[in-house]
Amino acid sequence: MAVPTLGRQGGQHNVDGLGLRGGVKIRTGAGAPTDGTTLAGVAGPGSLYIDYTNAVVYVNNGTKASPAWSPLGGGSVAGTREVKNDSGGAIAAGDLVAITGWDEATGYMEISKADANASSYNVAEYVALAAIANGASGLVGRTHRLTGQATNGLTVGDPVFLHTTAGGWTATPPTSGATVQRVGRVAVVHASTGVVALDVDPARASGVVNVALVAGQDETGDTTIPVTGIAVGDRLVSVMVQDGTSGVFTQRAISDFGAITAGNIAVGANAANNAANKYVITWMDLT
Repeated sequence: MAVPTLGRQGGQHNVDGLGLRGGVKIRTGAGAPTDGTTLAGVAGPGSLYIDYTNAVVYVNNGTKASPAWSPLGGGSVAGTREVKNDSGGAIAAGDLVAITGWDEATGYMEISKADANASSYNVAEYVALAAIANGASGLVGRTHRLTGQATNGLTVGDPVFLHTTAGGWTATPPTSGATVQRVGRVAVVHASTGVVALDVDPARASGVVNVALVAGQDETGDTTIPVTGIAVGDRLVSVMVQDGTSGVFTQRAISDFGAITAGNIAVGANAANNAANKYVITWMDLT
């Protein structure tokens, strides 16, 4: 009995000696296949295409003349799914996207680019694993290694957030009521060949409400208020201060406080000062 062998022809791999019939092929390639184009006239129904870049296997459920490639799943890319781009514009590999509709003809969810603008609330649900032309279908997933990025000035492990510019990321948490959603972290720091490891979870856009009681603060002498667990990218919801002398609580304006840093909130405008002041600080944990 002949032993199956793995041969290589024309830059593509063929499995020989398995007795595959009806034009069934197994091929590998970099990136997702394109319906109607990839291996057209070569791969019959039931053929497999292995995208070794994203670790996803596709099966041809179309014809030999016009293949239709559907993902079977993947090992290193979590939560992959086929979608339809009916947004009116092209979507690039690495763009952050949101589910916005349904395409009955293909049986796929429709997508558009996500953004952090308060008016849209299109939080990121997936990242495009390859370019998807308008009107075409393609693959999205939860994780993606985004290369060729300008990450100079950042530090490995820094969080990145959904940008107000559709599809993009930013190292600076959006403000003015915009959605703050962490979508990944810096993996490699470089001015032009940096890498961002995207890890998309739409639940991060809602955040977890935390409340902290901070005692013994005197805003005259302190420029920050320590808050255990707060971090860059979290959102301040409310601040109430109890005067250490009178015991009266007063609601403070969020604008009285400045930037959030690791474990601290900057004091922007001083209230009545007393070393015995107590603060009830509420914030959304978005990181």
